[in-house]
Amino acid sequence: MSRPTVIFPGVPTSGGGGGSSSQKLLYGDGTELSDTSGKVSQGSTPDEIVMRIDSGQAAPSGGIDSMVGGMIWDIGDTITGPACLEFDWVVKQNLTNVVIAILRADSKPTSLADIDGNTSTRFLQLRVSNAGGVSTFVKRGNANLATTNNENKSSSVSAAFQVGIDEKGVGGAMSRHYYTASGTTIRSDVNPTEVSSGTVYVAMLFSTAGTAGSDLDIKARLRGGMPC
Repeated sequence: MSRPTVIFPGVPTSGGGGGSSSQKLLYGDGTELSDTSGKVSQGSTPDEIVMRIDSGQAAPSGGIDSMVGGMIWDIGDTITGPACLEFDWVVKQNLTNVVIAILRADSKPTSLADIDGNTSTRFLQLRVSNAGGVSTFVKRGNANLATTNNENKSSSVSAAFQVGIDEKGVGGAMSRHYYTASGTTIRSDVNPTEVSSGTVYVAMLFSTAGTAGSDLDIKARLRGGMPC
């Protein structure tokens, strides 16, 4: 049996089912959330996303609706398998958060509050400590952001995130954090949410994890999609 072809808007599909390096979420294919307005830009390549934190920006208080902002991509409404993503650091900054969210909605979210308030939202939080160590957390909907360190790996390279989706609902979710020092950490959330319609969206969000002492640029790449 042949492997399924991954379909992603604006991205070549010649690589075939699920493993092609061409499955990139490009800056030009996404939409900046209304919260940020100009704080997200394209980096040195179309798939490099630059997220600007201004000097003096305070840490979020609560959930992802208190973050600075981010980008969102529409990956389609044909639901026959899991949404799978890979996040890669280009430049990480101390005392910051990056969140990768996957959700299903009848209309495109335009703000952090839209994503936070959607019960189907599953998200992976990558928290960078003051010493540059990265820790990961898998959460749902309007859960509070983590404020502690667990893995705390300064050698963090990437994180994979997968959310189960079918015609009946969303969940569970699983992440795999890869770091060169000693391997990987797996985290998961097994809770399902019933939702039988809507388009699947991917968002990359960002914030400080403490008051920013200067302007900071987080740079990252995101790729993936879903089988159709």
